[in-house]
Amino acid sequence: RHSRCEDGTGVQTWALRSSLAAVKRSGEDANQALVAILFGCACIESVVNEVLYELRTVPSHVLPHGYDRLATLAREAGLQDERAPLEKKLRVLGFGVTGQAVDLGRAPFQEMSLLLRLRNWIVHLQPEEAAVRYSDSEGPMRLVADDPHKLVQELMRRSVIDRLEGPAGPSLVGALRSESVARWSYCVAYDVVSAIAAWFPTWQRRLVAGHPKPKAEWA
Repeated sequence: RHSRCEDGTGVQTWALRSSLAAVKRSGEDANQALVAILFGCACIESVVNEVLYELRTVPSHVLPHGYDRLATLAREAGLQDERAPLEKKLRVLGFGVTGQAVDLGRAPFQEMSLLLRLRNWIVHLQPEEAAVRYSDSEGPMRLVADDPHKLVQELMRRSVIDRLEGPAGPSLVGALRSESVARWSYCVAYDVVSAIAAWFPTWQRRLVAGHPKPKAEWA
């Protein structure tokens, strides 16, 4: 199976382990925080895709009780399309197994939304307009903004990063390159994966196998 690594573990396990490894290195290499964000998102998406793969390929008579209906729902909702948004996949799968609407505005999915936005910003690096001015300092960052980037403000509101003192740089990268952001990224990915796996008791152990729990002080 293409969703398995050489050691037999799922790619979602590999992705989250890679995120955790980045967290451990982020204290010495600030750029590892960006790696933690990328692999945290990759883990979430791979867990959802693992579920959809099972629903698509396992014969209905072999699927756990009730999962055949979920397989039909997933197919009819177009979740097997690679272009289907992750949020849509979560809403349909969550409703299909619990019978209740998935509130993506509540934890842990609310944090996932911000994590995905940060990932998309890193990956696409779309040009953005910012009101900046020249700084009086002699440092390398001569262009500064009085208001932090909107995503930086989201991280500050969650106390992931400290409130910036003085002018803020126009780029988001500097704010993301921190050990606290790396730890937050891993915690969010772990919580979301655990929540998704809880929807599927039969597959839960496989979906979360090998995922080390975040340290309590990281929360």
